[in-house]
Amino acid sequence: MSMTIVNGRVEEHIVEQAKRTLAVAGLTVSEVIRNTLESIALTGNIPMHAQTPDKAALQGARQATAFFASQDTPGRVKGVSDEELLAAERMERFGY
Repeated sequence: MSMTIVNGRVEEHIVEQAKRTLAVAGLTVSEVIRNTLESIALTGNIPMHAQTPDKAALQGARQATAFFASQDTPGRVKGVSDEELLAAERMERFGY
């Protein structure tokens, strides 16, 4: 079976974070890319996480995010984004 090289552009910090997460699972970036492409080739379906949402879906997601961000939610810290909370949790649990 012949192989080919697949190239893509991804922000460096995303690749580094993904590599650390994949290493915990015993996987490499190459294995995940290969597994994803094999799945697409075998099933003819694009995984939901890889699909590009349309403009209406993006607008709906933005509206939902804005709505929930404006609500008083138990455990929510005013002035701190979800990304910041997740980063703090990740640092606490995994050290990165």
